[in-house]
Amino acid sequence: MGIEGGPKFNPEEQDPPTPKTETEKVKNIKPETKKAGGIIRNFLDTRSQRKKQEKVRFQEGQWGDYDSEFWHFAGFFAECLPEEYKHKGWEEGLKSYIENTLSREETTDQREKSKLTAVEFGGPGSKFFRGFSNGFFEKTIGVCLVDIRGENLKNEDSSLNHYVVAGNILGADTNETLNEVKTMLDTTKVDLIVSRMQGALKGMDMNLLDDAVRQWYALLNENGVMFIQYNWASSSDKREDNVAAKCIEMIKGKYPQLDVQLGRGVMRLHKKLDDPEQLPENAHFFVQNPDQNI
Repeated sequence: MGIEGGPKFNPEEQDPPTPKTETEKVKNIKPETKKAGGIIRNFLDTRSQRKKQEKVRFQEGQWGDYDSEFWHFAGFFAECLPEEYKHKGWEEGLKSYIENTLSREETTDQREKSKLTAVEFGGPGSKFFRGFSNGFFEKTIGVCLVDIRGENLKNEDSSLNHYVVAGNILGADTNETLNEVKTMLDTTKVDLIVSRMQGALKGMDMNLLDDAVRQWYALLNENGVMFIQYNWASSSDKREDNVAAKCIEMIKGKYPQLDVQLGRGVMRLHKKLDDPEQLPENAHFFVQNPDQNI
């Protein structure tokens, strides 16, 4: 009804009401509704994280141990140790080789390296790094897709200066993950790199691992050591071993001093003082490349 004597209301002449913006809609939400929405979001985020962790646990169960003991690594990498360490037994051989090698004064300024760091790529590293002498490494890190350690283990690891970075080590997010590792270690170089991904290697695009190994080598400090598993079925499939051997032969044609040794499905690389800072971009350890020329 219009007001007598006033202008008549004509709906056709009125502008339609302006729709509320998203900001205005949020402002008009009652506080109790906002609180409830936050609780629901947190619940959904937590549930999503738990599902992701359960998926990782299942995958790790299919691939092998999520957090392997030191002796398990030692058994895998025994074949690529120098001959003088092979007779010591798996655990003592790997431990003594790494500790003896990294303790040498082979940095450019010939000073003793007192703050050694190490990384396991593809696993949390909690049990592996406990295989070394107490305090040998200043700080260690494990890198895996999801950190599924319990609170007790996290506290134990922190007391030993060991931490876990949740991130991707292969593909688009690699640089971001490596930068986080450097930040946490407070260094741009690492003295020991270990990668033993077990069943995750099955069906993997080996070009990704090739790229990763070149990046990891560049991350190695002078006198640093790297142990890499690259073949899941090394006892029955020798093709990748043959590809790696051919690549190493080509690299050593240019850098004969390079200390690199293969075992079945595994590789050890010691970056000595006079070795190149980076591996050649066209060095393909795990992918057949007949035109490869270092």
